[in-house]
Amino acid sequence: MNPLLNLLAAHFFADFTLQPQWLANFKKRYWWGVLFHAFIHFAVMVIFLAPFLKWPSAWMAMALIALSHF
Repeated sequence: MNPLLNLLAAHFFADFTLQPQWLANFKKRYWWGVLFHAFIHFAVMVIFLAPFLKWPSAWMAMALIALSHF
């Protein structure tokens, strides 16, 4: 298992599958819509990176990616 491929898969899943049009519109209107979107990304990454959660670098990467969605 490759953690980078898992991160990429989590990103695509969170951005395309779990972001319907109403959420995209919600993000444009309210700052907490963006916060909700970032939380979805973080939660999906935790699931996809479950085998790697013992690595501190995995948590750091997830935090940076989630924060980059602000």
